Amino acid sequence: MVAPGKPPGSLPIVTLPNGTHIKQSLAILHYFEDICDAGQVGFAENITTIGKSMRGDTAEERARTHEILSLADEATTHFSVACHKGSALFTLLEEGDPKSSRFAMESCVKILKLLDEEYYEGDTRFEDDGGKGEANVTIADVVLFSTLQFARIMYEKDLVEGLPNLKRFYEGFEKRESTKVEEDMYPMDVRTVASHWIPESKGLVGRVVEGVKVARLYLTVCGSLIGRILGLKK
Repeated sequence: MVAPGKPPGSLPIVTLPNGTHIKQSLAILHYFEDICDAGQVGFAENITTIGKSMRGDTAEERARTHEILSLADEATTHFSVACHKGSALFTLLEEGDPKSSRFAMESCVKILKLLDEEYYEGDTRFEDDGGKGEANVTIADVVLFSTLQFARIMYEKDLVEGLPNLKRFYEGFEKRESTKVEEDMYPMDVRTVASHWIPESKGLVGRVVEGVKVARLYLTVCGSLIGRILGLKK
């Protein structure tokens, strides 16, 4: 993404008061946890009402949070590779490779299965909470849910299919007010392209047919974009 004043690197990026920047999602999360836990930047008066730290209060809790966070981040990386290599959304930006996409998706699911069986089994925090926002949330929960939600909304990939514990976690966490996504957050035409996954090669004819399908999708997006621009000018 290119924008006036934006430093090099991918989003998200946080600009600090002294003009320096923090990049990468996990680094940003840890930064905000540090200033909240330390009562910096106006957070001091809220510390007693917020409750437990989102990283855990004991060394054991923090280690467990870091375990889950590392796995969730790894799953997110594999899912991102799967999207870049297999989703029609990136066909004009880089060379696709549906086979590599499948391998990456399998790696993602393998990690999610580990999380399901070893870390979220018996975890009913959000099921019992009923969306009231009183359950103890960790930054690992936030990262994991964000990936699962993004995959479902943007790419129509249900990553918790066949994973009962993560499914319970997702459905419970989804009830929280903070997880609500505005309807126009991800435009429908973009989601239509993103959710089209390129199949593995079926010969020259198959590749040509698939290319025509993707071209039509992009023409639809262009038409929709032009319509929105003209609408704004009225």
